[in-house]
Amino acid sequence: MNSNQNIPEESLPEKEPTQPPPAEISSATESIAESKDTASSTTKSNQEMEVHHHGHVHEQKKWKEYVFQFAMLFLAVFLGSLAENRREHGVEIEREKEYIESLMTDVDNDYKMSQDLEAAILQQVKNLDTLQSLFFSDLKNDPHKDSLVRKCYDLSANVLTFYPAFFNERTISQLLSSGTMRLIKKQGVADSIMDYHSFIKFLEVQKQLYITSINSCFQSMYNIYDISFSRSIMRNDTLFELDRTQMPVKLLTTDPTELKKFDAILETTKRIAFTYKGFLTEMVGKSDRLYIFLRDKYGTEKK
Repeated sequence: MNSNQNIPEESLPEKEPTQPPPAEISSATESIAESKDTASSTTKSNQEMEVHHHGHVHEQKKWKEYVFQFAMLFLAVFLGSLAENRREHGVEIEREKEYIESLMTDVDNDYKMSQDLEAAILQQVKNLDTLQSLFFSDLKNDPHKDSLVRKCYDLSANVLTFYPAFFNERTISQLLSSGTMRLIKKQGVADSIMDYHSFIKFLEVQKQLYITSINSCFQSMYNIYDISFSRSIMRNDTLFELDRTQMPVKLLTTDPTELKKFDAILETTKRIAFTYKGFLTEMVGKSDRLYIFLRDKYGTEKK
């Protein structure tokens, strides 16, 4: 029996695996590491280049778009604002012209009315002066003379009538109340309008003095006159004055004291009426000058 046959298999030493020499292992390891590093570096470089390249182009494109959009938006707003301003300016010019034409109509009416009232009040003052002379010259010598007394009664109509001026302020009131006076842009026009308006207000005060004076004269007259001489009668819904040519006439009193009081009132009324007439004469000139001024400034006539 062989001795080699009696040795168990478990007792036999295990065969070690075949390994490459250490130099070869080291070389292979370094080669693999270098290959991995190269691949990683290449990948990283490609990624960095790709990210950097795309980010730069995107940001530059976005910045230009923003600038372009802002410029277009600004231009649109600017042009829209410019167009709106031009439209509003055109509307304001048209409204200014309309106001001026309306004002010229008012001024022309003021001119005509002032002329008519000026002539009427002048005649009234003349008649009051004649009435004064009758009472304190002619009737003084013959207070009961029929023809003189009748003339006094005829002239009493000038005490029963007054001539107030009513100026048309519709356009000026609109300009002042609505704040549209700002539409009046031409040089000197607004000042001329306000000067005209101020004179109208001044005339209103003079008109009230005139009316008060006439009323005072009217009340005093019936201390002297017999009211029955001025009676009227209704016929067919119309008021008729009685025929006074055949009626006997007389004064209620010829007392010098009462006549003197009436004389003082007549004198006051006559002076106030004449002053009022003078301001109406001035109004005729003012309205005429303002009308011509507006016509020359705007090149238009009243409607």
